[in-house]
Amino acid sequence: MRIFSGVVFLTWLFMALPAYSQEGSAGYNGISDKDELLIISADKGDTAEVLKLLAGGASVNATTYDGVTPLMYAAQSGNTNLVRILIKYGADVNR
Repeated sequence: MRIFSGVVFLTWLFMALPAYSQEGSAGYNGISDKDELLIISADKGDTAEVLKLLAGGASVNATTYDGVTPLMYAAQSGNTNLVRILIKYGADVNR
């Protein structure tokens, strides 16, 4: 039973780890820390943090490993204010 629990935990752990990527970036898995925080903040709907990160140079078109952008997270959650902000900062609406 103990081995099975360990295998289940490790499987969950590897599936739960965030894996973000973006060509040309130098941070974790190819994405900068600012871009990773922008994606996470957009997913949480934290408008103030998104604005701070964008002002600090985060890429508005950063993507997760499977191509999800901050704009997609904002739209998915119905946060129209955040969607407008991201588009104002140059988010590609055709991605």
